Amino acid sequence: MNKILDALMRTASTVLVASSIILPASSAKSAELGGLNLDGFCRSIYGASARSYLQPRRGASGWYCLRGTQFFSFSGSGKDMHAACKWQYRRTDAVAQPLNWANPYSWRCYRQDVLIR
Repeated sequence: MNKILDALMRTASTVLVASSIILPASSAKSAELGGLNLDGFCRSIYGASARSYLQPRRGASGWYCLRGTQFFSFSGSGKDMHAACKWQYRRTDAVAQPLNWANPYSWRCYRQDVLIR
């Protein structure tokens, strides 16, 4: 499966956004808003001392907010990567997708209105 995904990523005519969402290259560039500022998002919710934390060996789903010794999951309390995109880009139509689930640093934000499902 990873070899197939890697091949799609290298193909000039398509960009793989997730396993079920594919954008033509021309749309992908205009649809992408950018990466995520997870430290800023964590601070906006949990205060100035909060920061993002990556749990080892969890891939793209390993991100948490950390305040002191307390961990807060992005999937709990409605705080998820989509919410981080909406906060960062101040757009209600912003959605998050990792380019590669094995790479925690591959998260990108996109305009939802141009995604092809």
